[in-house]
Amino acid sequence: MREKREPLEWEDDIDISVLLSDDMTWNRLAAGLAERSKRDGCFVGLFEREGFVSISFDAPKRWPFRWERNRMRGEIRADIAIYKPAISHGVDVLERRSHKGAMPTTESGGYGVPQEIILPTSTVAFLGGNFACPNQSEAYLRMLYGDYNKVEYTYVDSGPANARARIDNVGDPPVQ
Repeated sequence: MREKREPLEWEDDIDISVLLSDDMTWNRLAAGLAERSKRDGCFVGLFEREGFVSISFDAPKRWPFRWERNRMRGEIRADIAIYKPAISHGVDVLERRSHKGAMPTTESGGYGVPQEIILPTSTVAFLGGNFACPNQSEAYLRMLYGDYNKVEYTYVDSGPANARARIDNVGDPPVQ
C-alpha cells in the first residue's frame, strides 16, 4: 500500500493468511502443503501450536536457528498466519495465535482483528495479478504495523542483505 503496490525492496518474504473453517481445517491445510512440497521440492515448517506455517526452498537447519536461520541468510520464503473465527468481548474477530504489532489480545489469549476489517475481502492489483486482501487494508496495516507509512528498519545485517542482493540481481555484478 505504501509503495504503490510494488514490493518492498528489502522484503524477504511474502505474508499470507489462511482462515480456518469447516472446509479448511488445519489437517487439510497441512496435508495439502505436504503434498505440494514433495512435488515442488520446497520445505514446509508446520507450527500448529503457534498457528504458523513457513515455506522455503532451503532446508531449515538444526536448533538454535532452524527457520530463523533462513531469514538471517536472506532466504526468500512464504509465511502463512492461520486465523480462525472467534468472538472476543462481544465482537466477531479473526483470531491468530502469533502476535503481530498492536493486535489486541482476545479473551482466549490469542490476538484478534475485528472481522469487519477483513471480511468480505476485496482485491488489490499487485505484480500483474489481483489478490485477495482485507476490505479495509489500511486499518488492517495500522493494526499490525502502526504507522505503516513510516519506513523503519528493524534489522540491518550485511550478510543477509548481500545474499538477498545476489538472488535479486542474478546476472548483475556482485554487490559490495
